[in-house]
Amino acid sequence: MPITYYEKFTDDIVFSSPELNVLFNQIYTYLGNVYSLQLVEDSFILDKKAALSLHGEIISTIETVDFTVISEDIFRFFISSVSMLEVSIIENNKSFLSLRAFGYILTFSLNMGDIKTVKIKNLTVRDRTDIII
Repeated sequence: MPITYYEKFTDDIVFSSPELNVLFNQIYTYLGNVYSLQLVEDSFILDKKAALSLHGEIISTIETVDFTVISEDIFRFFISSVSMLEVSIIENNKSFLSLRAFGYILTFSLNMGDIKTVKIKNLTVRDRTDIII
């Protein structure tokens, strides 16, 4: 089975950190070859300050990149596989994962509720009206 590589984070320069874009390409590539890329794109929702930034709001600094994950299967698989990445695990429990990488904190929260989203830079992003910081 051929490997499908995900490159949208670097192609669209989602984050100002090239290393962070590559890391998220790696995460999406890995998960997208286990599940479908479409399912991964739809299940990982960029949230909070990083999402507001993509909505066009001026955010002075983003130290934490937050994702809400709406697929329990993908979330469980991801947290069981995260040790393969070059990251430091801060917290890992049944519904929350926090990592440190390249000077950023990355959080992934499981939430299978109804979340309003939009597509920005080919990413699923929480709708501006639904973001709570």
